[in-house]
Amino acid sequence: MTNAGLFALSIKAKQNYKFLDDTLNEIEKKFVGNEDFVKDVLMALICGESILVKAPIGSAKELFAKTLAEVTRLNYTFIPLTRESIEPTEESLDSNLILLENYKKAPESIQAFFANLINQKGFYKNKEFISCFEPFMVIATYKEGETFDEESLDKFAISTEIKLTDKYEEMEIMERQTKQNIIQVCQTINSKTIREMQGFVKNIHLDEELKEKVVDFVRYLRTNTKSVITPRTSVHLILAAKANALFEKRGQLETKDIKDVLLRVFGHRIFEENKEELINNLFSDCFE
Repeated sequence: MTNAGLFALSIKAKQNYKFLDDTLNEIEKKFVGNEDFVKDVLMALICGESILVKAPIGSAKELFAKTLAEVTRLNYTFIPLTRESIEPTEESLDSNLILLENYKKAPESIQAFFANLINQKGFYKNKEFISCFEPFMVIATYKEGETFDEESLDKFAISTEIKLTDKYEEMEIMERQTKQNIIQVCQTINSKTIREMQGFVKNIHLDEELKEKVVDFVRYLRTNTKSVITPRTSVHLILAAKANALFEKRGQLETKDIKDVLLRVFGHRIFEENKEELINNLFSDCFE
């Protein structure tokens, strides 16, 4: 790509970042703390992918999802799952954003239904394929210690967690919720803006040498770890890294972007002890 082309991508990246920064700031008005989690969800959204979230009890998952829907004007559905859950109705899936609470508690058939929904961005009804709204994202939550089948794990591009708030964040929550003040948030983006950002993320420049290194790295992990790593993983890694570049206001992918998203992309796919250290060491073997 020419220098002029890279410069144009850089300008566009800074314009798109402004939308993301405004969105982060609006969400913060209602959802206290966990900035990394909020960023991870927005990364998944602009990648056009879904996200797996480890979330303890009382972590305000639904408040977050409602606030995200409010500032983006996306249609939103909350689906709490239990061992008695049945296949959702078509009406409950008429949303851009679905929060699946306690994903692992659902029967295997329901987990498989949602895994296919995430993968195909649609579902079959009476042999007719019905596409989901665009943009579309599932936020699926689970609790510490729950495990997943490999088929489900492979469908989620990114994993993250909501951490319990610290003392000062808890004081801020208490302050907000014991007063009658109604907190208002402003719309920052909409479905059209998000689709345009998803298109821009895919256009962020990736040079051939780095592309080859990424594929070699993913294949190296596949053969040297206990994991579920497929060709889809390479796609998710590149998309997440490009989204990271956008958060850094750049229109070109760098090695740093790959490193920054390693745990997000591989954290739920690798089943080794000390996985973070292992992933970073293997990354150094391939890139440094």
